[in-house]
Amino acid sequence: MKVLLVIAAVIALILMIPLKARVIYDGDLTIRASVCGVKITVLPKKKKPVRLSDWTKKAVLKREEKEKRRAEKKRLSDEKKKAKADAKKKKEEKEEKPSEDAGEGHKKPGRGLGFYMKFVRVGVRVVKKLIKKLRRNIDIDIYRLWIKVASADAESTARTYGIISGGVCHALAFLGEKGHVRYHAPKEYDAVYVEADFTAEKLDFIVDVEIGSHVGRLLGIVNGVIGSAIAGLIKEFLFSKEK
Repeated sequence: MKVLLVIAAVIALILMIPLKARVIYDGDLTIRASVCGVKITVLPKKKKPVRLSDWTKKAVLKREEKEKRRAEKKRLSDEKKKAKADAKKKKEEKEEKPSEDAGEGHKKPGRGLGFYMKFVRVGVRVVKKLIKKLRRNIDIDIYRLWIKVASADAESTARTYGIISGGVCHALAFLGEKGHVRYHAPKEYDAVYVEADFTAEKLDFIVDVEIGSHVGRLLGIVNGVIGSAIAGLIKEFLFSKEK
């Protein structure tokens, strides 16, 4: 009994592990991941220090030889893939070519639009489920979302500004409906700001957003999406009368 309790406690702790990802763009892209408070910089990658030993004649020749072997290996692999693709194409052409004895009535019927529409409906179902799960299980912290709309034409700038400002407003309202969006505005600034700049000619923006969740929530998202896909496929291909 104690062993089961320990296992259950360990599983519960694993499911509660917090995961975060912070994306910052202010001209340069920075991505940081965090697991249990331990931060890892994904981008930009840390540059390796230059070592003089890597640039000796022996080291350079060794790298060149390695690159030649890699290039030769890739060439052989590409040739093999091409030969395989050509053989497959010839086989398909041979199978599709009607025999001398076969008439028009012996042609294999193709799949209609209804068949492919089934996959479209399953895809829509999965996307809806994914969005629903994300709204409930993802926390979003917005530090800066500043967008400066600009273009060479004033009318185009005004039109684009209306589209972007409206889109941002509706998207944040949709995501924040469940209370999972928080704002951390810098002092004397707004966290979200969209403006039209009629003196500039190019759109510019600054993004600083952190997305967080737990292992248990992410597993719930994955299970929900997979379950939705399986249910959709069963409904469309086993119970649907459409062909």
